[in-house]
Amino acid sequence: MYSTSAIVLGYQSILLFIFAELMAIESGLHPPTTKYWFLEQRRTLEWCIAVGMGSIVAGVVLGIMAARQWSLVGFGGLEAVWILRLVICSVLFLLLGRQTLLAGFYFGLMNLVAERRTRQLSSSAGATKSIRKTNEGAG
Repeated sequence: MYSTSAIVLGYQSILLFIFAELMAIESGLHPPTTKYWFLEQRRTLEWCIAVGMGSIVAGVVLGIMAARQWSLVGFGGLEAVWILRLVICSVLFLLLGRQTLLAGFYFGLMNLVAERRTRQLSSSAGATKSIRKTNEGAG
């Protein structure tokens, strides 16, 4: 249980670091880097959904295996070590899958905000250029 908790907390810490880094880049507090290029792609949400759902399915399968083992002994006494390992791994995969799904939606939201900001910057730059050309032509 302790190692499972450490894995979940470590995964959350990694996600927090990536979120903070991307937010700092988007807000202009940190220069753009190429370390996280894969998070800036439009397909990040789809990849996170696929990985998250895969983890959730693995967790459900392990949970079903544990329940099946328990049903084989008539829902009575169990070999606790084996069943606990299945249940702990099941919960771990369920938690990591859910965290990955949520991270994917957050990355997707950040990509939308970044795309909107890029469009606004390019449209305002285009408007400035057209105003300059109009002013130069009139002068």
